This record gives sequence, structure tokens and C-alpha cells, in this order.
Amino acid sequence: EAARALPLRGRAIPVRAQNMTHARTREANVIGALGVGKEGRKAEGDLRKEFNGLQISKDFSDMRQSMGKIRSFANKKDATAADDIAMIFSYMKMLEPGSVVREGEFANAQNAAGIPDRAVNAYNNALRGNKLNAPQRKEFAGAAAKVYLSARDQYNAKANEYRTIAKEYGANPDRVASRYKATAKAQYAPVVDFNDLP
Repeated sequence: EAARALPLRGRAIPVRAQNMTHARTREANVIGALGVGKEGRKAEGDLRKEFNGLQISKDFSDMRQSMGKIRSFANKKDATAADDIAMIFSYMKMLEPGSVVREGEFANAQNAAGIPDRAVNAYNNALRGNKLNAPQRKEFAGAAAKVYLSARDQYNAKANEYRTIAKEYGANPDRVASRYKATAKAQYAPVVDFNDLP
């Protein structure tokens, strides 16, 4: 298969016609010929480091982990008091990331400041071996989902700012700041479908 020359700023780089297996090579050659590859890669790394260092990025990363735990416990059949402890604790950490209460120890006004009394009481009751009933478990899970969805929207807004800057530098926005899907149904449903959450 013959190669044809693609003129670019007075230079020619060989491109094999209609050979899709060399698509990435062609793209790299074009970027290199334009002289933006190195600059774009540096901007990509710098922006990613800066974005990941933002407090909103760190908090949302922690919140995603907590939401994952809550999702697994909320959907678990025959949940135990220990499962409820883990679920409510994760919810409390979502509400107050700086809380000094530790999983397995009783919460009080000092170590659980900023956390609603209802969550604190349910958590302490679970520590005493009192399980949540199914409606209570769904209620906590739904409340956690609303907190998560609100935080996700704020995170996505900041991610979009960095993605726009990345494009201006010729960097790949997907390698700078990830976005997480928004699902209106999950936001307004009284009982959240956890499969709709990213």
C-alpha cells in the first residue's frame, strides 16, 4: 500500500492511506510536527496535579468511597448491626469529613459536632446491637445519596473549569479531570436507585 505525503508547515510526513491501524501513529506525528505535543503533555501533568490537589477533589474522592460502602450495605440482605454501624459511620463522614469520631466508638457532642442528632443516636444504638429496620436503612441511604449528588455537581463544575483549560493548552481533558455522570432521576426519587449513581 503506497504512502502519500501530507504537507504540514512546509514539511511532509508519511501517512498510509486508509490504514486505521496506524491512526495513533499518524496523530502523534501530526502533534509532533506542530510542536504542541511536549507542551500539551506538560500542561496535562501540571493541571492534573493541581486539580487532584484541590480540597474539593480530595473531599469528593473520600465521599465516593463512603458512598460505595453505603450502597453495598443498603442493598445487603440480612444486614447486621455491624453493617448498620459501617453504613451510618460512612454517612456521618460524608456530612462531616473532619469529624474525629472513630468507627466503633460511641459518638457524642464533642467528637460528632456538626452531625445531626438522629444520625448520632442511630449510630450509638447500632453500637449497642440495635439494628435499623428496612425503612430506616433506605432513609439513611437516600439521605446519603442526596449529599453525594450535591457534592458531585460541585466537583463536576470545578472539573469542567480544568477541562476547558486543558483544551486551551492542547492537553487531553480526560487525563486532567474526570467527570461523573448526573442522573436527575436519582436526585429526585424518594428512594434512590443506587444503580443510577456513578
